[in-house]
Amino acid sequence: MSTTVYGTSDSASPPSFASLFEGDGRGGDAPPVPTVYTNDSVAVNLVEEVAATPADRPVVLLWLRHYGCTLCKKAAAETSEALGGADGAGAPLLIAIGCGTPDQAAAFQAEIGFRGTLYSDPLRDTYEALRFKSGVRSVFNLPALGKVLSSFASGYSQAWGVRTRSPLQQGGVVVTEGGGRGVMLLHREAYAGDHLEMDVVGEAVERAGGRVPMHKVAA
Repeated sequence: MSTTVYGTSDSASPPSFASLFEGDGRGGDAPPVPTVYTNDSVAVNLVEEVAATPADRPVVLLWLRHYGCTLCKKAAAETSEALGGADGAGAPLLIAIGCGTPDQAAAFQAEIGFRGTLYSDPLRDTYEALRFKSGVRSVFNLPALGKVLSSFASGYSQAWGVRTRSPLQQGGVVVTEGGGRGVMLLHREAYAGDHLEMDVVGEAVERAGGRVPMHKVAA
């Protein structure tokens, strides 16, 4: 697990959301535009989308492995249940990104009832810009196996028919202030299912000026 916390008395100054995309995870000179797609296949610049969010509403961004993944269903459902559905000042906005296709994203959202905005990143531009992990060892290991069995036991199935060009890709989480002004949390998953506890995400939301329903996120 690689988790960087900002906004505390002993942490570094929070970077802006846009600054996370100034480097190119592929090692090139010019980073690609962080383009994602809506469920209607409309191209969106993710940095501009976050910059346009209200200043008084923190943004929680969840990068998923792919849309057939049992682990991703569990993570997205739990995040949606804990932080989604509220409106008004301080209520976090939820965004999930998956390295699949818009039609897969639409089916995923309908299945789990995700209460946020879902985007697709089929070329993994945002994943590589944020340097999220990918590789055989990040998928086939004992911690990942344990997470998969736990997810199955919780009732989240694996959709084997959902194809992805990047089955070895891992995801992560970013929590930023509204408008993308300051990032309060950056988590890169070390292996499949390496998800943060919701209280850690909730604390980052609060540092970003948001409010979290206390009955939803256990301390």
